[in-house]
Amino acid sequence: MMNQQEGKTEMKVDRLECFVHVAETLNFSKSAQALHCSQPSISRVIHLLEQELGFELFERDRNQVALTPAGAVFYPQARQLLHQYQAAVEEARKAHQAMLTLKVGVIGFAEAPLMRALEKLTQAMPQVRLDMIPVDFTRGLSQVESGEIDCCMNWRKDVDSPSLVYRELFCGELKAYLNLRHPLASQSSVTYDELAAWPQIVFARGRQSWRYSAYLEKFNPSLRASIVLTPVKDVPASRRLLELNQGVILAPEGGILADSPLIKAVPIRSQTPETVHLGLVYRKDATNPVLKQLLRYLKSS
Repeated sequence: MMNQQEGKTEMKVDRLECFVHVAETLNFSKSAQALHCSQPSISRVIHLLEQELGFELFERDRNQVALTPAGAVFYPQARQLLHQYQAAVEEARKAHQAMLTLKVGVIGFAEAPLMRALEKLTQAMPQVRLDMIPVDFTRGLSQVESGEIDCCMNWRKDVDSPSLVYRELFCGELKAYLNLRHPLASQSSVTYDELAAWPQIVFARGRQSWRYSAYLEKFNPSLRASIVLTPVKDVPASRRLLELNQGVILAPEGGILADSPLIKAVPIRSQTPETVHLGLVYRKDATNPVLKQLLRYLKSS
């Protein structure tokens, strides 16, 4: 029954389109060419529309085609209806495409579990479009909250909004990332006290209440006042500073910082080894069906 109704609606739209073309050109042959069909087909559709309406729309003779008075009144209304239909179809198409789009905030750090799940998602749903949007640590969470992006990776301790959900994907032991020319790079391991003498390249956080106090607690209290902090917003900026030997970074094992030939990860000697937690953050009220499917793949992995 539904298919019959849909077919009937589509037929009426086709009739309106044929009528509008002929009304604008007053030429059946030109309208047939524009609509990629034969002239008899156009004539047949117009005849069916006239039968449906109960009045003639065109006056036809061998030399010319003209609108009847009723056709002249019907034409602007039919054109408006056709435009409204086309606009509605376009808006509906955009809405459908939006439902099959996932906007993923990419920080470029420890995202391997997420990428594996995204690979499974796109293999199972090839019609899905992924928008991989670079974000930094200062704005990623606010972009998720505002709906600008659907999800992104971030630190567990920074997710304090009741509107957001955190799903852990990564847990790695903290290491010191150094330039190969750095004096400490030749050691098999380093201590926090040894690292304190060098500028600390730290990831800036979006929450202003976080003032790096937790970071400084790793070091001897007598050294904290002299520690130089160099905040950066994203991983590429931190990588550039490391490659220029402008400091050290404390980051979890398994991140992407160590994939540069100029950078080395060195274990940290400590009585209480620290682990870093990162996870996928998304809105609690998220309705994107693609995101929900991604979460299923993450749960099964």
